[in-house]
Amino acid sequence: MCRLVLTYGDEILSQTCQLFPREIHTFNEDVTEYALMPSCPAVIDLLRKREHISFSGEMDTSAYRELAPLVNLRAFLMKLMEDGAHTPEHNLMKIFYVLLDLYERVEDEQAKDGCMENKQVKDAAEDALGLDLTDMAKMYPGGFLLELSETIDGIEKTLQYSIEERNELLLDLAENYRREGLYEKYLEPVAQLAEQLSAQGINEEVVKEWQEFEVQFLKYQPLMRRFLLTELYADSLKPEGNLEEMVVQVQWIAMEYATIRHAVFLHWLLSQGEGSFCEEGISTSCRRGISYEDVRDYMVVVSRMTGYEEDDIYEYLENSFEHIIWDWGYFALICG
Repeated sequence: MCRLVLTYGDEILSQTCQLFPREIHTFNEDVTEYALMPSCPAVIDLLRKREHISFSGEMDTSAYRELAPLVNLRAFLMKLMEDGAHTPEHNLMKIFYVLLDLYERVEDEQAKDGCMENKQVKDAAEDALGLDLTDMAKMYPGGFLLELSETIDGIEKTLQYSIEERNELLLDLAENYRREGLYEKYLEPVAQLAEQLSAQGINEEVVKEWQEFEVQFLKYQPLMRRFLLTELYADSLKPEGNLEEMVVQVQWIAMEYATIRHAVFLHWLLSQGEGSFCEEGISTSCRRGISYEDVRDYMVVVSRMTGYEEDDIYEYLENSFEHIIWDWGYFALICG
């Protein structure tokens, strides 16, 4: 943690600082989970240094009582994210496919009962606790996951539209913070460039820059994978949670991750020349790498920007999208 805590202990801190950046979820008198929020630079430093991470509260899932099936599901999703053979965004796409498949199974079952109305979708998701999720590997065996990965790899990437959508997401998420002058040092330069790109359109040169950025960003994949593992553990399942809320939370995590990548990309573009970007692109003779400090800064800032309460997440999605639950294609678009 920070040097102040390491030197003097928690007692020197205020009550708020004694809790932050810790995240605590009490499921019942037998189960309390602890995690660290990535909105603190010291937490990102810890994630960078650790080759493997473990989580407090990992125990026999029966202790979670009625939520045990979703705890099994969460563990399976985290195992998918741990797959180092694929990129974090590829793993996110697999995770969302599984979640969406389970969610749609529940909707189908409810529809068969002939008592399903649109306004009851959330209640139907709560009934997902009745799904047999004790053996996720049996439901989604290795052969199926391999085929799913091959399908994802075979999808033709529409980088122009992916960059365009991430650009708009960043501008939308940043709007209120810019209005209040918050995180100005980090947000304003990249937001101004995002506005420039939005006005001129995402052309071939921008796509080429993104492809170069992706190559340089590869070295941060282990950090991003650990970051996403932390987010999945802490945020995908809350006390009194249900399947729909897990789907929504994973969408939100994907938005957070997509915005982090795009913010770092824009900052990297700005760092290449004189602090501006033109339609002709950037000369390869003055390439700069991506510093860890820059990556950490935007992980922290975007994590704080997206640190919404659950009701606020639902409100944002209701106001910004036609449906709260996305289709898989849109999820892949912002991750790709």
